[in-house]
Amino acid sequence: MDRDDFLRGYLNNFQRRHVNEREFVRDYLESMNPDDPDIFLPDNPKEYIPIRNKAFDQTLGKGFAESYDKYKVLGSGSFGTTFQDPDDPTKVFKAQRLEMKDDIKRAEKEVDTQIKAAEMGRAPNVHAVETFPARKDFEYSDQRFTTPIIHVTEMDKVDTLKSQGYAAEPGGVLDKFVKNKIIDADDDAPIYKLDVPQAQVMRNETRKMHLERSKSELDLADKGIIHSDLKDYAGNDREEHITYNPNTNQMKFVDYGVAKVHDHAGDMHEHTKNLNIKSEELKNFDASSRAEHFLDHKASAIIDGMNAVGNREEANIFKGIFNEYMGNEDLLAADDLVNQGREIINKHDFKDSELKLQKGQKTGYTYGQLSNPTANQVVTDIQADKFPQFNNPNLYKSETNPFPAPPYSNKEEERPLTDEERKDVQDLLRKLKE
Repeated sequence: MDRDDFLRGYLNNFQRRHVNEREFVRDYLESMNPDDPDIFLPDNPKEYIPIRNKAFDQTLGKGFAESYDKYKVLGSGSFGTTFQDPDDPTKVFKAQRLEMKDDIKRAEKEVDTQIKAAEMGRAPNVHAVETFPARKDFEYSDQRFTTPIIHVTEMDKVDTLKSQGYAAEPGGVLDKFVKNKIIDADDDAPIYKLDVPQAQVMRNETRKMHLERSKSELDLADKGIIHSDLKDYAGNDREEHITYNPNTNQMKFVDYGVAKVHDHAGDMHEHTKNLNIKSEELKNFDASSRAEHFLDHKASAIIDGMNAVGNREEANIFKGIFNEYMGNEDLLAADDLVNQGREIINKHDFKDSELKLQKGQKTGYTYGQLSNPTANQVVTDIQADKFPQFNNPNLYKSETNPFPAPPYSNKEEERPLTDEERKDVQDLLRKLKE
């Protein structure tokens, strides 16, 4: 059986019916013994494989079992199945059975989007695309359907976070990397030895991965691409769609089947026109909605990037201003803010994610484990002697709270700095660094 016939059989009987191998074999045994309520399906390969091969060859044609072992299934999703290329271990191919006109257009768009992303180094390279007829089950009267085809995309093979044991799990990609990394918590003064320095290295490497995630999503957004399948319905990362190399800090995304491609400049132009149109019937609300969705996505990536270098205070300020603009439906101001934030993330280096540890003069807190110290924390504790005008005599160390949190002391009446005071502090800090 050649590859094309194998794919016709596999996609029609596994992908399309949403059954796995053992379910298929069980269905076969039940069809052979309809009166036997207790079908036994052995677990050990020596007994199971011959039964499986018989079910395959008798149901799907002689040679299917051999082809099934030849073309290893690597993963299956809503729109297709990915197989290992038996002739090249560095390549895989994704096969889809398509019979609706919209699905054929979606598959073509998926390839175009992945090629654009690959040109930026954010997706596996596409090497070939081919289509051939699929088996036609019956004539469709619905105009949405057309002659079914098999759509095959050959691309580079990548190791996803899921295949590497997930990102932050024990034994996962970051855990393995940190265990092989030289750990030295005293390399930059003033650095203070931590009880578990490995934990800080893990936090730093995790922040680097999050910074690269931010840069990657913003790179795609620069081309109008939003990968819409990087999180599940519960908000957790879909690590089968993400690949990351901590040695190079390079991240790529796979499976662009539901990616959206925006003409943001065009949508913003339409939104601006909407502001000048009085008749509601003439306004292009879809353009404004798309522009708002696009800005939300970029702002989220920018906030994640700011947090990835420890700038939690700046991230919260950015988020507050962005939400205020969006709440007032001022998309022009939000767009300008997002463009500024994008430039900030673009300038961040991965070294910025290795936070500097600093000890408070009064409290003894070690700042910088979770995030960079805020302006309040710097002037009232870390460098209190240099900023007597902000000195807070009420600061003291809490044995129950190892990490300082707002309002940055143990006194409830302690207030944070005003915007004007924060600006004065930031100007002073800038001078100290020069």
